Amino acid sequence: MALGLALGALGLFRLLPLILAHGVLLAAGLALWQRGRPATASSMGRKRPFSWPFLLLGALAVGSGFQLFLWSVRQPIYDYDSLAYHLPTIANWIQHGRLVLLDQFAHEQIGRYPYNWELLSALLLLCLGDDLLVALPNLLAWMLLGVAIYACARELDARPSHSLTAALVVLSMPLLLASVNRIQVDLPLAAFFTVGLYWLLTRNEGDRRLAGSGLLMAIGLMAGIKMSGLAYGGLLALPWAVAHLSRLPGISLRPWLRQDLLAGVLSVGTGAFWYVRNYLDLGNPLAYLAVSVGNMEILPGNPRFTARTARTTLAHLFDLGNASHWQIWLEQLRQQMGLPFMLLGGLVLAYGMWRLAKRGTKLLTALGQPGSRPHRPALFWQGSTVTSAGDEQSGPAWRTMAVAALVLGASLLYWYTPYSADNGQNGWQITPWLGDAMRYGFVAAALVAVLAAAVASRLSLPDWVGLVVAAWALTQTMLRLAWYSLPLWTGLALLLILGYHRPGWLLPRGDSGPTGGIAGWARSVVVWMVGGMLLAGLGPGLSFLAAQRAQHRAALYGPAYVYLSQAHLDGSVAYLWSHRAYLFYGDRFQQKVVYVPATDGESREDWIQRLEALGVQVVAVGPLRPAWQDRPELAWLAQSPEVFRPLVGADPAQEVVLWQLANSSMSRSP
Repeated sequence: MALGLALGALGLFRLLPLILAHGVLLAAGLALWQRGRPATASSMGRKRPFSWPFLLLGALAVGSGFQLFLWSVRQPIYDYDSLAYHLPTIANWIQHGRLVLLDQFAHEQIGRYPYNWELLSALLLLCLGDDLLVALPNLLAWMLLGVAIYACARELDARPSHSLTAALVVLSMPLLLASVNRIQVDLPLAAFFTVGLYWLLTRNEGDRRLAGSGLLMAIGLMAGIKMSGLAYGGLLALPWAVAHLSRLPGISLRPWLRQDLLAGVLSVGTGAFWYVRNYLDLGNPLAYLAVSVGNMEILPGNPRFTARTARTTLAHLFDLGNASHWQIWLEQLRQQMGLPFMLLGGLVLAYGMWRLAKRGTKLLTALGQPGSRPHRPALFWQGSTVTSAGDEQSGPAWRTMAVAALVLGASLLYWYTPYSADNGQNGWQITPWLGDAMRYGFVAAALVAVLAAAVASRLSLPDWVGLVVAAWALTQTMLRLAWYSLPLWTGLALLLILGYHRPGWLLPRGDSGPTGGIAGWARSVVVWMVGGMLLAGLGPGLSFLAAQRAQHRAALYGPAYVYLSQAHLDGSVAYLWSHRAYLFYGDRFQQKVVYVPATDGESREDWIQRLEALGVQVVAVGPLRPAWQDRPELAWLAQSPEVFRPLVGADPAQEVVLWQLANSSMSRSP
């Protein structure tokens, strides 16, 4: 992200500067790795024994990752947001070589979002010249989220199998899987939040400076990919700040201040670029969103936009006493998150209610005893404590309480997130549309999974229960993508895991003698042979998937996209009133695209002259939203055959329609 941000801000968003910058970073990384190699090798030398359920769950996870990668490469991106502004913004950067605003949304909140996450996809597009791997960053975020959920659950003393089960249930949620092949930032936001939570939970273990730096970097990354990342970053920063303040009288700041300060500067620099630009352009880092406390205005903005945004939240539209609202929400929760996740949520809710009832009973009993005084527990980051009765309360128990508090905080943020209930197109009411908006609750879902793993371990649920739940969650979602490949990839993953961790299952293993040597040799053969086969097939496999992707892309994107991909224009493609602007750049971003709607009061002749002055050869319109269908340009295009010649399409309300300007010529590739 920092590399793309630096190149784009300097106007060097081109292939050659990118290659040179990668070379410098590679050399610096190799030098740092060489310096830290002995310590790294010694810390990674030990292996832990794992149970069979854990190995099977790990194989399912790795196999699902392979399958999801194949699906994301083969399937073109088709969701509304990606085609409307995520991918067009990326293509616009590549064309201009710098981080310019997308003209269509330059005066709207969409155009002023932080776009750090899109920078990763932009770098891949810049290198390949194709969108084959444009969803790879989201796939990496999917993997990171699973690892972070597992690591956080282990910090709460959850068993490995329960931790991995919770991670797999979240990773297999239908809406989360769909987000992998979208250029949306809710998945990486959840991944970075969970990584930050891990550093928060481990701040009393090992190197505290590393934990503080990791937490600050996670907060900066969240702020740089989404505006609501500021709120989620604050949610994580609050317990961290309280922890530091609670320790200030007894510690010295010098050992960790320098490293934490450096991480803070890097994170702020990475995330603050977009907010600084908004402030310089509009006087408000949040662009058009006004912020006020009572009657005092903190940040100026657009009052109409702010009021409209407030009407789209669940807090505004959801009626807790309306049974139909609950029915719609629960049904969408089942469809978008899945029954296995609802099972985890029910487990956490039931356990929490039981614990509250039990603690309430003990408190009432204690208060009823003469001279009793209720114990005030220590905060979760202060380690273990001893109650008045002499019972030791472990650190993980208080960390679990802190995670439960974060669940409540993340749920409240989801409740108040703009567009969590409606986008203004459904009559400002609760409808099944809110199902897709449940992606704003990915952070809360990850935290629920972490708690569920801890609860399952405290209840001593057998490992096979987790295996059944994870297999149920994975198969009901993964089989929708490519059912025939899941057993293959799972089997290969299991073979690799067994070859590395359990070579004795392939050949008898002894502590010494020739048997132990043969087992080690077998492990190396299995790992290198299977890995070599996968690498050898990577190139031809990607070529095959790219060909399939091109076919699916032509079928999904329509004839206008095919035409522009084959045409060789000397001029530009002008578009107006479309939410699929990405299609106009062609398959290799060879077309220069400009946004040229008629301005207020502009006549037909003036508009046509402006098109000719910009060197426009093709005008693209559609699909039209209802609010756009009365625009005067539509009548000018349809009623001026001497100026605009129809090329592709007929009804701009349903599809993309192309017109060619008179006196312009173009050629098409054979």
